[in-house]
Amino acid sequence: MKQLLNRKIIEAIYNQLSTGNIIILIGARQTGKTSILKLLIERLKKQAAPKNIFYFDLEKPELIEIFSSHHTCIRYLELKGADLNQPIYLFIDEFQYIPEATKLFKIIHDSKEEIRIIASGSSALEIKRRLLEPLTGRKRIFYCHPLDFEEFLSFKKAFDIKEIFLKLSLNDNIAPFLSAFSSLYEEFLLFGAYPKIVLTESAEEKKAELNEIYNSYIGKDIRSFVDDEDIVRFNRLVSILASCNANLCNLHQLSNTADLSRRKVERYLFLLEQTFVIKLVQPFFINRQKEITKTPKIFFNDTGIVNSISGDFNPVDYRRDRGAMVETAVYVEFLKNSSVGDRINYWRTRNQSEVDFIVKKEGRFLPIEVKYQVFRQPTIPRSLLSFISFHNCLSGFVITKDYLAKREYNNCPIYFLPAFMARKILEDKWEVKPEEERDV
Repeated sequence: MKQLLNRKIIEAIYNQLSTGNIIILIGARQTGKTSILKLLIERLKKQAAPKNIFYFDLEKPELIEIFSSHHTCIRYLELKGADLNQPIYLFIDEFQYIPEATKLFKIIHDSKEEIRIIASGSSALEIKRRLLEPLTGRKRIFYCHPLDFEEFLSFKKAFDIKEIFLKLSLNDNIAPFLSAFSSLYEEFLLFGAYPKIVLTESAEEKKAELNEIYNSYIGKDIRSFVDDEDIVRFNRLVSILASCNANLCNLHQLSNTADLSRRKVERYLFLLEQTFVIKLVQPFFINRQKEITKTPKIFFNDTGIVNSISGDFNPVDYRRDRGAMVETAVYVEFLKNSSVGDRINYWRTRNQSEVDFIVKKEGRFLPIEVKYQVFRQPTIPRSLLSFISFHNCLSGFVITKDYLAKREYNNCPIYFLPAFMARKILEDKWEVKPEEERDV
């Protein structure tokens, strides 16, 4: 059995096992849900009787019958020697294949409190179709994303670099480590962060695996939702979306280019979002007369998938879409590390001023502009100044290629930091004195 590598989400899920809540783990295929379940099982075996721990892969049709009713399920556990007076853990992979799964989980949960259900699924749309009855007050939902940059470093066995990464702050001189970080971040941008891709050594094999992930997605998650006569147009729409990744979602233009009705474009965008391929980021606004309020921006959930769809794996510095690629990587890094209550939007005024991200965290607005370029001095983008003046922010951020610095604007600190450090914006550890400014 191959060695499974730890993920940060495991600790959060493990802490929920004793609460009695039904745990739902959802995310795209190949993001590591099965490995997470198996790592939880290995950890549980140190404190629970192995005979009371069960794993079911419901992509094996013969196992679905076990969940035809709660009586059938309980009887199966008894026949397998489970002690029904002790905690029993049911790990159910791809649970969306169970008809009326929520109803079954609710009955098991309410009738046998010793049974703990930990279920995973790949399609939020399929899950919503199957889950006919809410589990209000009985469930905790966790989202499994591709690796964040910290996990990427672990999977690459770059443990020394990871330790440096965890300790980095604006007080540090990053020059001695910049070459190592830049090389790893380049791979992170080009091939994305699906666990299997990260663990694959050959660039050609990475490309083949990315292509397989996308084809599997079309075959398993999408096929039943797209009309046969539309599958070519659907694939064309996805290619168009990849070419306008990190840009505004113009439904009229998408409809004309993909030769699909506006209604179908809207439906397929919803489908892509519910199956974890894209995210539609909504605009931030307070003043409806001056700020855009409706048009979302399109972001893919993994840069490797975007590059696979477009067929472009050229080095980042030679890419015309490098700005969009880095903006996407920054967005998904925020998404993977956001807390409950955090909101991520973009900002654009009717006179075309735009800030890439507005993160609302603990009641504060954090404006973030992505400028993946070489900085010689901390020049603040005009649009960032506009937002800060308009909304009276406490701080602002500029994401750069390799520049680390700080500058004040009207008593508002503006932090410049390399893209690989983007997650640290969410950590709220900005403790640099106003007079300090470090370049690399």
